[in-house]
Amino acid sequence: MKIRITLKGIGILLLLALLGAGLWYYYFIRTPEYLIKKQIQAIAEDINKNPQETNSIMTFKMISLANRLSQHVEVSVHGIPIGGGLSGGELASQVSRARMAMGVIDLKPVEIYVTLLDDTHARAECELIVKAHGKEIEYRIDEVYHLRLMLERNSAKKWVFTGFHESQYMEK
Repeated sequence: MKIRITLKGIGILLLLALLGAGLWYYYFIRTPEYLIKKQIQAIAEDINKNPQETNSIMTFKMISLANRLSQHVEVSVHGIPIGGGLSGGELASQVSRARMAMGVIDLKPVEIYVTLLDDTHARAECELIVKAHGKEIEYRIDEVYHLRLMLERNSAKKWVFTGFHESQYMEK
């Protein structure tokens, strides 16, 4: 018995292999922990600012930031004049104002540890390296923050931030 390999057969096998790889990625790699880490990286990117940034890029970043925040967000981090409970829109507005006064903002989240509290709530401990300086005012910051981030899954099944708190947990 001879097996004939045709171009059509190879194409079908290749398509099935790609479909299998895609399903494997979607169900086994995209774990809640992975998605939360991606949200932390994305929110840092939304806040980051470089000197060449245009107003339209800033607008898109602030819309993206607001979409990553819950209806009510708690903030308690030293050195940040925003504190207490705010709506996600208010917090995005405050961040937007702060970004306008800054020339450069560089946030780098490192050492992210995620704990799922239940199906809809999670906590992430994260070390955040912050470097920034003002445009016209002489303001510089070069610090490492240890944050406890609280997240919940919204009705669209996306992880959104509900709290940013200073944490002593990760300090050495």
